[in-house]
Amino acid sequence: MSMFGYGCLIVSLVAAIAATVLLAAGQVLSARSGKAGTAEGQGGSDRAAALSKFGRVLSVVVAAALFVCCAILVYCFFAGDYSILYVLQERSLSTSNLGWVYQLSGLWAGRAGSLMFWAFIISLFVVALCVRARKDASTMDNMAILVMNVVLLAFLGVLVFSESNMPFTATAAPYIDSSGRLTNTGSMQGMNPLLEHWAQAIHPPTLFIGYAGLTIPFAYAIAALIVNDPSKKWVERSSRFA
Repeated sequence: MSMFGYGCLIVSLVAAIAATVLLAAGQVLSARSGKAGTAEGQGGSDRAAALSKFGRVLSVVVAAALFVCCAILVYCFFAGDYSILYVLQERSLSTSNLGWVYQLSGLWAGRAGSLMFWAFIISLFVVALCVRARKDASTMDNMAILVMNVVLLAFLGVLVFSESNMPFTATAAPYIDSSGRLTNTGSMQGMNPLLEHWAQAIHPPTLFIGYAGLTIPFAYAIAALIVNDPSKKWVERSSRFA
């Protein structure tokens, strides 16, 4: 499971990089086509639209890959699969009626899982922008999606390239013996008991939704600077999300 999760994390990173490059290329080509002659400009505009559309599609792929990553951890928490070190360290042994809530909250109980869950929520907001722009995507919309992909790359870079923040590190000695069973050291691992409370379980998701949602006004503000649009359009496009 750890290798599958790691592979999905790599897919999300590569897709985010490709989406950023394609959206940037679409913007450059669109700007150039605006300065070209009528026939040449139309051809360049069509290519720019195609690149931007593919970039938006890849942005959806990022969200899909991150969903699978989160689903893997959630499955391991509920199935008691401790082949992933993060699952072992953040598992809940509660037998109360809210035990299943604490199993689920293990996803965001630790730093690595929290960062990945945060990135997933941002990717959902990116999907929301892509869906809204699917029929009539403006240059500002494409640049806002590009900026959000850059933000996602910061999260994904930390997850993939920082060993201490990797949520899919495989469990090994001294936590599991040669037969695959937990050792005494492994059995002592688990969620901080202070987190086994319903308020602690719902606090991080609500916080992350707020943080992730504010990425949209930021993205549109930067997009307005990129396309040199001094109008209030960026406010109108982001106010509902804010």
